[in-house]
Formats: sequence, C-alpha cells, structure tokens
Amino acid sequence: MQGLRKTLKPNERMTFEYVMLAGVNDADEQARQLANLLNRHDLRAKVNLIPHNPAEPLPYQPSSMERVETFREILESKGVHGFVRRPRGRDILAACGQLAARSTPGRAVMS
Repeated sequence: MQGLRKTLKPNERMTFEYVMLAGVNDADEQARQLANLLNRHDLRAKVNLIPHNPAEPLPYQPSSMERVETFREILESKGVHGFVRRPRGRDILAACGQLAARSTPGRAVMS
C-alpha cells in the first residue's frame, strides 16, 4: 500500500473497483473493513462499487441496489468516496464479465 501512495500526484485519488457479490462481500462490516483499510494506509482513494453482472456458469448474484447504496453510505461516513457504477448491457448479456463467462460445451469462450 505504501507504493500506491507514492504514485499519486497532489490532489489525485487512487481508484479501486469493488465488484459487489450478494451475500459474499456486501455486508456492512465488510464496508467498514474496506474503509478502515484505506484509511489505515492513508490512501486518498475512491471506490467504484460495481454490482456483479450475473452470467452462466458463475454462481454469484448481484447485490441489491439498496445494499450497494448502504455499502456506499458506510464508506462515505468513514471518509472514503464511494461511487455506484450503474450496470449497462445486462439485458443483452454484454455487461462487464458476462461475455468472458459465456461458455460452449467443453470449453469457455473468451470474448
């Protein structure tokens, strides 16, 4: 984490992408842990919260938008800037992660 700080210019923030998986990493305590980790290392950071895009054969589901918003509010209450990335392309299975997760019989198809 020390090395990350050294790469920042004045007034620049490090961006972290956090994929929200329902029941896996979206609990209030996990939001507090993430904020504490970033604060403990004195990182000027922002966190993009990304609801997972469900895709076969992955077993994960996206966190509800209410859960994502609560997670964001906890980060903000601890001084960490959180932003919610709105999913796009889910309806045609073209959202981030969905194309790479598609598979054909016997092998994965990477798009």
